Order: sequence, then C-alpha cells, then structure tokens
Amino acid sequence: MKQNINNDETASIVVPVCNEEQNIEIFYQRITDVMETTSLKWQVIFVEDSSTDRTVEKINEICNKDKRICAIFLTRGFGHHEAITAGIDYASGDIIIMMDGDLQHPPEVILRLLEVYNQGNDMVYAKRLTKEPFLKQLGSSVINILMALLSDYPIDLTTSIFRIFNRKVADTLISMRERRRFITGMLSWPGFKTATITFEEPLREKGETKYNFRRMLDLAFGGLTSYSVKPLRFGIYLGLIISLISLLIGLYYILKYLIAGTNVQGFTSVIVSMFLLGGIILFVIGIIGEYIGNIFTEIKARPIYVVKNTLNIDKQTDIN
Repeated sequence: MKQNINNDETASIVVPVCNEEQNIEIFYQRITDVMETTSLKWQVIFVEDSSTDRTVEKINEICNKDKRICAIFLTRGFGHHEAITAGIDYASGDIIIMMDGDLQHPPEVILRLLEVYNQGNDMVYAKRLTKEPFLKQLGSSVINILMALLSDYPIDLTTSIFRIFNRKVADTLISMRERRRFITGMLSWPGFKTATITFEEPLREKGETKYNFRRMLDLAFGGLTSYSVKPLRFGIYLGLIISLISLLIGLYYILKYLIAGTNVQGFTSVIVSMFLLGGIILFVIGIIGEYIGNIFTEIKARPIYVVKNTLNIDKQTDIN
C-alpha cells in the first residue's frame, strides 16, 4: 500500500558504508522494494569510507544499472559521522533518511518512520531494542547515564543514526561545520519537533561490526567534550568537594591536637592521599587537554572530508 505522501516530495537516503561487500547488494534490493511501495521520488547516496574489500566494485555495478543509486567516494577513512556529513551535504531531497548499510537498520522500518513523520514531526528516530551481549548492554547503559548527567541536552545513544528528517533539519545540520562530528548530539541541539519509534535490531549476519565498546566509548567521550562544557564544571565541583573534605579533616586533627594533645600520625594515609589527589589532578588535566585538542582541531579549519569522486550525483543534481 502506498504511503500518503505529497507526490512532489523527494527523499535522499544517506548510507555510509565501509567493507560491506557481503551486504550491499542485499541492502540495495531491500531498499528498492521498500521505496517502490511509496509515492516518493527517491535516491540512495552511498558514502564509501575507504573500504579494503570489494565494496567499491559492488557500488559501481549498482550505480551503473540504476541511476537512482548514487555514490560518494572519500579519499580515505574519515570516519562514520564524517561520511554521514558528506552524504547530507550532497543530498537534494525534501526528506533525508539516515541509516547504516549493514542491514542492522532494516529498510522495512522506513515505512514506519514515514508514517510517524507524516504526523507533523520534523524528525523521527528509530530506537533499537538491542540484542547485544549483557556486558556490552551494561557498558552502553553506563555511557548513557554519563551522557545524561554531563551533557547540556538529552542524548540517547541507543537511537543510533537511523532516522528521518525534513529539509529544514538538514540545512541546520549542514550549517554546523565543527570538525569533531557527533551527529546524534548535533541533531538534538536545535530542538526540532521529534518523535521516536522502536525496532528490533537484528544480529549482524555478514561482515564485522565497526563499533566495538571502546570505539563507542571514544565516540561518546569525544562527542561530549565537543558538545558540552559540563565535564569542565565537573572538575570544578570535584575540586571543591575534595577541598572541603580536606579542610574538615584538617580541622578535626587540629582540634584533636589542641584538646587531647594527640600528635597526627599516619605516613601511609598521607601517601595514599597524595596518590589520590595526584590521580584526580591528572584526570581533570586530561579533560582540559581534550577541550584544548578540540580547539586545536577547529582552529586548523581543515575540511571535514575530502571527496575522491562521485557517481550519479553532484551538489546541483536534483532527483528525477
């Protein structure tokens, strides 16, 4: 059944890919089957982020037989969120759909995203009901709690990048040219009218995941320090708390000496306290260093990505 959408509307589906030779043809067939059930004029934009397998060859084959399938080839691996940025920069659709090409974002869910989007929302994102191992789920929960405590705006990492939004949201995102990209946080900042759906995330059947726990942690911490100043304030609060505790302990020992005449002893406690304070100081300096690194990256003002070549697309191309 066709979705009830304005026939003049167009959709650009941005799909970053890296080493997905086993999935890309299946993805193409499934996304085609789904989009042909809508009344939208559409295009798929594969952003190839320096694959080392036959992904490039597969993309070329698909683009040559179907002009609705476009491709952007980057000169090297700039990163997942940088590749998404490239796709959105080139997208000309009234509606933008972001998703991964590893089939863990099922193309069939797009129909549900469209249904909720058509209820007057600027953006709808898909929140995955994860089937990850217990330890990885626990780690993700801890990261989400930290993000909620330390970020200026609510961010839920379980939403991934799978979402749909309108041209106004896309243009706002395009205007944000910071070099350290954190798309999930950047899209939550403007405050557009947003809705959520949930979907069962299937296990990856072919290929290897690009996001292990360490990379997810790096993304969250990097995004947090480029998105919020609360970690810096955390260092201030931590310093104040430790100073207060130290003052109280100092007063306790002074009073004990004045009242009872007891000398302060405990070489071990002094050493432990020194190591504790030293570790806290290094931790806070590390946070400051992360922010300084962000400033250094922004000041250089290098391009977010570099395009090697494209297929079936340029920045002036409209969807046919």
